[in-house]
Amino acid sequence: MTQQQLADSLGITQVRVNEIILGKRSVTPDTAFRLSKYFNTTPDFRLNLQKNVDMWENLRVNEKEYEKIKSFTE
Repeated sequence: MTQQQLADSLGITQVRVNEIILGKRSVTPDTAFRLSKYFNTTPDFRLNLQKNVDMWENLRVNEKEYEKIKSFTE
């Protein structure tokens, strides 16, 4: 399947599909609904995948800053 075929099936642009694949755009709730309908999954499945990517990326970028934070109980 090409990106254009997927885009046509979802009713979105090929640019949007390409940017999601390249990690330049996040999966929005709208995209999650479209993907879940097409691939017979749930929107939550798609959004949880995106959340996991966002959390991993955020940790990777800010890990040293987070290490400096002391726990409230310390």
